[in-house]
Amino acid sequence: MPPKQKIVVSFAEKVGIVDVSYMSEIAQRLDVQRSLIFYQKKPHPNVIRLSREENVELIESPNPKQEIKTINERFGKDKYDIIIKNLEDMRASMMDPC
Repeated sequence: MPPKQKIVVSFAEKVGIVDVSYMSEIAQRLDVQRSLIFYQKKPHPNVIRLSREENVELIESPNPKQEIKTINERFGKDKYDIIIKNLEDMRASMMDPC
């Protein structure tokens, strides 16, 4: 059986430069074939441009968490190794605790 392709997926209400850079770094570190971010609010044009340069796919969705759950259920068992990263947790860890 051939090895499963790795896909890293995440979500954010509105995607920013830091989110795209983080997902690109994760994809490189984990040797991932595809990196997807689901969002609700359209990102700034600079974010869209960076996502193309970094090969991070941005996908609009009214319910990103449900979309990720559906992808994981549909493709996670047999075809793909799906890695879910929570961008909201990453953002919270970057905040100044003071």
